[in-house]
Amino acid sequence: NIFFFSFLQECSMKVQDGKFKLQDLMVIPMQRVLKYHLLLKELLSHTSDCPERQTLREALEAMQDLAMYINEVKRDKETLKKISEFQNSIENLQVKLEEFGRPKIDGELKVRSMVNQAKQDRYLFLFDKVVIVCKRKGYSYELKEIIELLSHKMTDDPMNNKDIKKWSYGFFLVHLQGKQGFQFFCKTDDMKRKWMEQFEMAMSNIKPEKANANHHNFQMFTFEKTTSCKACKMFLRGTFYQGYYCSKCGVGVHKECLETINACKMGPSDDMDPLITVYGPKMVAIQNYYGNPAPPGKPVLTFQTGEVIELLRGDPDSPWWEGRMLLTKKSGYFPSSSVKPCPVPMIRPDYSKYPWFAGNVERPQADNLLKAHVSGTYLIRERTAESERFAISIK
Repeated sequence: NIFFFSFLQECSMKVQDGKFKLQDLMVIPMQRVLKYHLLLKELLSHTSDCPERQTLREALEAMQDLAMYINEVKRDKETLKKISEFQNSIENLQVKLEEFGRPKIDGELKVRSMVNQAKQDRYLFLFDKVVIVCKRKGYSYELKEIIELLSHKMTDDPMNNKDIKKWSYGFFLVHLQGKQGFQFFCKTDDMKRKWMEQFEMAMSNIKPEKANANHHNFQMFTFEKTTSCKACKMFLRGTFYQGYYCSKCGVGVHKECLETINACKMGPSDDMDPLITVYGPKMVAIQNYYGNPAPPGKPVLTFQTGEVIELLRGDPDSPWWEGRMLLTKKSGYFPSSSVKPCPVPMIRPDYSKYPWFAGNVERPQADNLLKAHVSGTYLIRERTAESERFAISIK
C-alpha cells in the first residue's frame, strides 16, 4: 500500500527530525526488557490507592522475576564456559563436569587418604556434587579421584591448626559408611576457612536440610524446560540445576521454598512408588560409574552408588548393559558389574480395619480383651520378638 508506506515515512520524519527510524524504535522494547521493572516501580510509586495499583504491583513482580531469570541464564552461560575450560584441562575424564553441578572453588591442597598416609600435592576442583582430585601436569591435570560428597561428611581438624608450619591447617572428609576417608591440608588458616565454607555450601546444595519436608523426596535437578516453582510460582532460574525435583510427586521448587511447599500428594508411605510404577527390571548401583572404562561406540550412562536404574537391554553374559535413570530419564550404557538387582519393596497389608486384629499386644492383654466375649471368639495379635509374626488367642 503506497499510501500507508508514505504515511509511515512521514511519521518517522516527525520523530526527532527523522533521527530514529520506525524499525529502530520497534526493537527498543526488546532491548530494554531488563529495565521494565524499574519503570514499573517508578510508576507504582506515583500511583495512588486505586484498583489499578494491584495490577501494577503484579506486573512489577512478574518483570522482576523475568529479569532475575534472564540474569541467571547469562551467569550460567559464563559458568558453563568455565566448566568447559576445566573439562578440556583434565586428562582421562570421561564424564561431563556439568553433571556435577556448579563449580564452587578450585586450587592446590595437600591430600592424605586414610589408606595412604603420605601427604600428596593435589589440585582440587570442588563442585556441588563431587570434589575432583587431580595431579598437576604443567598446564593440564591428571585425574586421580572423584569423591562423591553425598557419601561423606566434613569435620574440622583443630589439632593441626596449632602447628605454625605451612600446609598444617586441615579438615576431614569422613565416609558415612566407614569406607576410605580423606584429609585435606591448606596453606593458611584463611585458606582453610574458605575451603570449608565452600564444602558446606556444596553439601547443603546436594542434600538440603529440608529435602524431605512434608513427605517429599527432593533432589537437585536440571529442568529441560522453563519451569516455575510450585510454592512461590516464580521461575526456577538458570539453565542447569535450577532447583529441586520431588521424585515422588514430580513438583519442582527453589531451595528456599523446600519448607513451604504443600505436602507431597503421594504421601509418606509411597517412597518406593517409582520402583513399582516404572516398567522394566530395576537395578541399584553398587559403585560409582563416571564413564571410565567407556562402552565401545555407545553413549555413557553415569551414576552414583545407590541410584536406581531401569534396565532396558542386557544379556546376562554381556559386560555392558543399557539402562535409564529413574529420576532424570537419561539413558545409556554402563558396566553390568556396577549394579545389582534392586530389592522389591514388600508392602504389608493393613489389618487394623478388621475387628479380629488386636495389633501388637502380649498374650495376657489379648486374654483380657476376650473376657467380655462369648466362647469361640478369637483375636489375631502381632508379635515382634518371636520368629512367627502373628499368633492367635481364642476364648
